[in-house]
Amino acid sequence: MADKPYKYAQLYDADGDVSKGKEWYFYYYLLNPATGKFKRYFQRFNINRIKGNSDADTKKKRYVYSREIIEMINQWLDEGNYKDAVEINSDEKTLKSGILLTIRFKTNKNLKHRSVQTYQNIADRFILFLEESHKKEILLKDVSRQHIIKFRDYILMKGVSNLTANKNTGILQALF
Repeated sequence: MADKPYKYAQLYDADGDVSKGKEWYFYYYLLNPATGKFKRYFQRFNINRIKGNSDADTKKKRYVYSREIIEMINQWLDEGNYKDAVEINSDEKTLKSGILLTIRFKTNKNLKHRSVQTYQNIADRFILFLEESHKKEILLKDVSRQHIIKFRDYILMKGVSNLTANKNTGILQALF
């Protein structure tokens, strides 16, 4: 058994390649208590949006940024926040029961209460849409990009503006 139920974050940098199509990301491992095995989790934290004046400058900026992000993820792990991540990623977590944990896990603790409320309201509308359209309870692991796109089309038909629909879509994509 490992000393800690997690392994610290690392950067995957595509061997330093910053060309289009080469994705950089952060990854860390959490111990799944049910299986006793480590599962790898990925996060991008918008690292691929960082651009410089040249490939060398882009690499340099990304490496500076990555040190900050890795320190943040590792601190998050050391503080025990991984417990929520393991719980929300359970294969049998229903959408209703997992949504609060998802929002708590995926949103920064420094967000204003109103922002978290907004995320919750959007997620609640999304859940209602899924329940009406699927007529069955959906598992958190089964939510896909197609569900979010259909939700966007649905709220556009209900008369919301494109701006609102795009914001809702962006928030849902960040959560799921």
